[in-house]
This record gives sequence, structure tokens and C-alpha cells, in this order.
Amino acid sequence: MENMLLKNISMKTSRTGKWPRFFLLIIILAVTACGNDSGDNTNDPGTPATPNRGDLIRATIVFNAGGVTLDTILDTVKTFYDLDPGITRQYNVTFYKIVYATVDTNGNIVNASGLVSYPAKTVANPASPLLSYQHGTIITDDEAPSNMAARPELGALNALFSSQGYVVAAPDYLGYGESTQLLHPYIIADASASATIDLLRAVRIHAATISHNLDNKLFITGYSEGGYVTLAAQKEIETNLSGEFTITKSIPAAGPYHVSWTANYLINLVTLPSADLLSFVLKSYDTVYGRNRISEIYQSPYATEVNGGYFYGDAPGIMLTNVTADLLTPIFLYGPDGLPGGDGLGYRETGEMVLKSDFAANNLHTAWTVTTPTILFHGADDLIVPYQNSVDAVAGLGANVSLNTCTTIPADHATCIVPYVNLVLSEFGWPY
Repeated sequence: MENMLLKNISMKTSRTGKWPRFFLLIIILAVTACGNDSGDNTNDPGTPATPNRGDLIRATIVFNAGGVTLDTILDTVKTFYDLDPGITRQYNVTFYKIVYATVDTNGNIVNASGLVSYPAKTVANPASPLLSYQHGTIITDDEAPSNMAARPELGALNALFSSQGYVVAAPDYLGYGESTQLLHPYIIADASASATIDLLRAVRIHAATISHNLDNKLFITGYSEGGYVTLAAQKEIETNLSGEFTITKSIPAAGPYHVSWTANYLINLVTLPSADLLSFVLKSYDTVYGRNRISEIYQSPYATEVNGGYFYGDAPGIMLTNVTADLLTPIFLYGPDGLPGGDGLGYRETGEMVLKSDFAANNLHTAWTVTTPTILFHGADDLIVPYQNSVDAVAGLGANVSLNTCTTIPADHATCIVPYVNLVLSEFGWPY
């Protein structure tokens, strides 16, 4: 569950040498592209007295890009992602921070936010398809898409797709942007779906207020955590909201769809590939389901690290060991006697049914039949989110789901991001 595309994912790639120059260029371009609007940049429909899910609270322009500025951004993005050189600017792009109403994990109405980009079309241009892009794992709020005003590189992929005619909606998710008072419900299916779907509802409202015509196409995609969020939203739409939304095509990539298997696989490793990401999951589940068991699961001093305000807003870095037996308690792993093959009440034995039940409740790899043409993209060498997740999802979700295996060598979590972006462009199409 890697950090978000561009800054965070780039730090995991073999191309890191390119990134300081990429950031500098994008930031320099932002100085010339921003602030060229006149008048009030906020579209405020008036907050409803009792907001409902999907209500638009406000929309504020945060960035404008066009002409030579946007051409240069596109050239930079195309170079990094090895994109088709034939991709050129079709439209200038305007970015908004959208604030909208959604629900938290207790069903309470809260404000959430996302970054939405529009191609600058005229009445003579075709209506725009809607593309919902779900970002990968982030830890601090400054990485949330809607913070593009401070960090323009966060909108690079939005710029790419909107320059080709898409309206792109990128939710921050709960816990970021307008909802930093909440712990991010990490790899929780219902909360992932609602934050994504309610932004799409708000975008439809906002597009109408600015007279931007949307057509009936809806594309959805995301990588890593974003892959999981994409499939969670797809499941909710197909099973409960088919009268409201019809997805044209879906590309979830490198997501932990089989949560139960992934948790079991990781906890049974001698050395964890990413102790902080496993801890993010365990803290999320412990909080959302009210288990209050972090001190039982983690050894000292790691329980204090994980439990002490970790993952809220601008969370500080924490120090964890990747050695599973040193990180997690013997009682949690094996049961009260702390010995392998003992009484069966630990996670590695036959017990620990509460946590296993929580994981199972968030599995997406089975128990429904996909109706949308769906391509799962994954690298066979992925250690962060194992490839088996996509294998199991293809086996469990029906004939409309296919598996596209990343062919990059090595086909791991980070190196497969570049071919992922190429696949999305190829499958969704351009320009519109």
C-alpha cells in the first residue's frame, strides 16, 4: 500500500534521481499558472441546514494551467511515465477543491474533500466523461490531493487526464483534507466506498453549477490502497446504486482485495516488508471496530508508538521493528501460553476470531459478481501487496474481471506504477 502517485510513489522507484527536478519544475510552473483568475474563486451553494450524503458544501479554484505551462507539465509527466508522445494538450485545465458531505464510520454526516479538475471546454466541445481516481496510501495530510494549492505536483495525473477531456475526481478520503479530526479508516470497505461515491455526487452538482456538461461515462481506477478503494466503490455501486451510477470501465491496481489472506500472510512472515503499513491496518481496525487491543497485540515500546495518536492528520513518524516476533506479542501470535502449536487462541493458531472476522467483513475478492468490464493490474513480484490478491479476485468475481500482469522486471509494487498509468490511458482512451 504505497504512497501516493508522484511524490510518494516516486521515492520507491528506481527513477528517484528524476524526481527533485520534476518537483522543482512543477512548482515553478505553478507560480506562473496560479492566481490568474479574477473575482471570487469560490462556488458556495450554501450549506444545507441538514446536509445529506453527496451534497456540495463549497468549491474553490486552487489552480489553473494552460498554454505553454500545461504543455510543459504534460511533457514532464509523459517523460516520467514513458507515455505515448502523441498525447498533447487538448484543453486547458482548472482545478477545484471540493468540500462535500459524506458519512463517517459511525454513520454521522461529516465534511470531506477532494481535488476535481475540469477541462476548459466550450459549448462546441463534447461532454466530458467522469474519471474517479483513488490515490495510494498517504500518512500525512499534506499529501492529500486537495492540498494541491500548496503542492502542485499532487495534481499532475489530474492534469494529464483533464487535458484529454476528462473531469477527474480524486477523493482525499476520510482522515485527510476537511476531515483530519478523524482517523483514516484504512482498508475499510464501506468507508472507502462512501467517501468516493459521495464525491462523485458532489461533482455532478458542481458541474451543473458551472455549466460543464458531463456525459454518461464513468471510469474508475486507483493503485495500491487506491485499488482497494476503487473495488470497494465498484462493489457498492453495482450492488446498491446501479440506478444512480453505471461504471463504463474499472481498473483497480495492486490492491489488498483479499484482506483476510493478506493479513494472515503478513503476520506469518518472519520479517515484515512494511511494519508501518501493517500497523496502519491494525490501528484502523482496532479503532473502527472499537476493539482497544493495541497494547495486547504489540510489544513494548511499539504499542505506545502505534497507539499514541498515530495516523491522525500530520502524524509523526514512528519507530517500528520489521521482525514480527519482536513487534507483536507472543500471546497475540500463539495464545495465552505464547508457544507455537499451543492452545490455539492466538492469531497464528486457530483462534483470534474477532480480528479475523473484522478482516473477513472487508474482503472484496468474493461474494459478489462484477458486472462492469474490469481489469485488475498487479505485479507478480509485489511484496507490499501480494499478487495473490488479484489472483483470488479474478477467481472469485466472475467473467467480467480479467488480470493484466505487470511485465516490468522486477514486477514489484513500485516499478509497476509506470505501466499502470499507461494501461489506464490505453484502456480508458483519449482524447474526449
